[in-house]
Amino acid sequence: MSAIGAARQPADGYTFVIGNMGPAAINPMISRLPYDMKKDFIGVSLIATGPNILAVPENSPFRTVSDIVNRAKSKPGSVTFGTSGPGALNHLAGELMMRLAGVQMVGVPYKGGGLAVNDLLAGHIDMMISDALPVSQHIKSGRLRALAITSEKRSALNPDIPTFTELGMAGLVAENWWAVYLPSGTSKPVVDQYLQVLNKIMKDPELRQRFGELGVVASVSSQSELATFVNDEERKWSRIIQDAGISSK
Repeated sequence: MSAIGAARQPADGYTFVIGNMGPAAINPMISRLPYDMKKDFIGVSLIATGPNILAVPENSPFRTVSDIVNRAKSKPGSVTFGTSGPGALNHLAGELMMRLAGVQMVGVPYKGGGLAVNDLLAGHIDMMISDALPVSQHIKSGRLRALAITSEKRSALNPDIPTFTELGMAGLVAENWWAVYLPSGTSKPVVDQYLQVLNKIMKDPELRQRFGELGVVASVSSQSELATFVNDEERKWSRIIQDAGISSK
């Protein structure tokens, strides 16, 4: 069910939404939406986070992140990176990389990450900062090379990939995330019941293993931790969105 439909449902606990960074934090900053996540919903808990991976084609001349930065410095605008569209996390991560490195690259928007990965494999774009799932199989097969990961620390799911911080680009942390939301007006006992259930199921070993296969880490949080996390994400990415002049148009 869409967020619009869910917001109109009775606040009885029978309807919930899995919100992520886009609809919950980024989209309200780049376009007008018919719903307000902070007014129309109650944030319950994070349930998963997942880093992005900077990948290049197997025949790319770029062997390191420094190679990319050096090329972009010597030939501004010569390096291209694919995105899932304006305001997508991989777009914002690319903008943040340019800011931190002091370089200019060209973002190439696609109608979805899958199309961007296809062009990356074909060598039509130089690089992509992609969520793990679409590129992992190609990294394992050797068709793509992973140069860096956007998590704060090395990921247990991809321990051989260095973080941007390790490579001298501290601050380039860009993780996908997902959280459970309930319609505004849901009673505290119902919210507490959701928290109790989530605390149990998100620690299930089989579920955590399955999440890992999808390139994400199962998580759980309190309501206040979720609220703080989302606010921090909004502050962080709002600066990038404003400086880059990003909109959905």
